Amino acid sequence: MHYRWLALHGVSLECQRRVSLPDGEYLHCELPDGALGAIPVWMTDPVTCAELSFGEPRVSVEALTSLRDLLDSLAFGSPRRAREGEAVASGVAKEAATDSKESSSASCAPDARKDRRT
Repeated sequence: MHYRWLALHGVSLECQRRVSLPDGEYLHCELPDGALGAIPVWMTDPVTCAELSFGEPRVSVEALTSLRDLLDSLAFGSPRRAREGEAVASGVAKEAATDSKESSSASCAPDARKDRRT
């Protein structure tokens, strides 16, 4: 494997067949864990991969994180947001337990939580 940004870079794989699809050529190879993977043929070409260079990032980490959050929320709901919600709910429950003046139902009302979508 010659594509340097793949975890399999430098690994030799046993390939079972070559497949031509509308979006390119693929090799069906046995991965180190025994699973079968479809590897684009260009990733196995040393000349093609040598032409790819390192460079300045074109996208910020913050933009990628925002994109991940958006995709999670559209496809599955956001695991990160779920964890944040659990932490907020836990904090609200602790506050309600220690503050006898505040009812737990009011502190857990949907309008009391911040909507963190961006």
